[in-house]
Amino acid sequence: MIFRVLRMARAREGAGMDFKELFASLSNWLFTFAIACAVGVWWASLTPMTTNLSLAVAVVAIALAVFFHPLLGSQHLVVRVMWTLGAGCAAGLLAYYTLWIDLSKAVVETAILASNAKQPPNTMIGGMQWQDSFTELSVMLSNPTKWDYENLDVEIIPDKPVIAAQIGSPAIEASLWRIGTAPIYSLTQGMPDGTEQKVDLVPIASEFGYRLRVPLIPKESFVVVRMAIAGLKPFSGKKNTTNDLGFSKPYYVQRLKYTNGQSIWYGHAERPASVFIPAKPRKVEIQGSFEVLKAKKDVKQEVPIGRN
Repeated sequence: MIFRVLRMARAREGAGMDFKELFASLSNWLFTFAIACAVGVWWASLTPMTTNLSLAVAVVAIALAVFFHPLLGSQHLVVRVMWTLGAGCAAGLLAYYTLWIDLSKAVVETAILASNAKQPPNTMIGGMQWQDSFTELSVMLSNPTKWDYENLDVEIIPDKPVIAAQIGSPAIEASLWRIGTAPIYSLTQGMPDGTEQKVDLVPIASEFGYRLRVPLIPKESFVVVRMAIAGLKPFSGKKNTTNDLGFSKPYYVQRLKYTNGQSIWYGHAERPASVFIPAKPRKVEIQGSFEVLKAKKDVKQEVPIGRN
């Protein structure tokens, strides 16, 4: 129809046609309004709701433009309605497969793998020397859509204690830290001479997991978190005296259990590898949120773990 209008304009240009005649009919006005809505969606940065609403208005406007078109004015009402429905369906399909935003497709896909494979000598993870008793847990969070994800903020919580973790995707800017642990846990023990000694312990494992924040995950990309999983032996050392509880021994481990049932273990920075025992993780909870096209979406998953 727009081409017919342009041809009319060229044909009458020599006769001094007033361009206001192009919009003399309601049909032309509606069609122009529909084009403006569609161009506005393509050109402007709109929220998903505003985008879809604008496209819906444009589809309705196109359908009405066909209904009121002068060429159909003399036709039977049924014919006009059929043409209107056909134009509306065609415009709706075009809008859906081009500019329509379906946020139900905006999800974080998760792949998790646990491995007990031997690591090369001097392998480090999260600043810690790898031990043969560790299980490596790789958690991949991916963006499978055509849109960028922003401000991903999730907690990654395996069902076994996490010893250390690090980002495994150097191309993605991200931050990762242990949840709910104080940097130092201080204890006081008695010495054989009757004095007291302060002993500082550091967090060595936690059931609270880690928190991951990623400012941007581009479309069709992913971020990987590598974790070392292990259990811990309870302290079984003997007391030297009535007051000496063994806090200063390098293999001492203090477990703090919280009201929610989760625990944090504290020990010495130079602890021996014997404090760790193998543990088999079976699932990981992932909860948090991210933003896509200015809309916030929640993430809440409980993912079973594959093994190799």
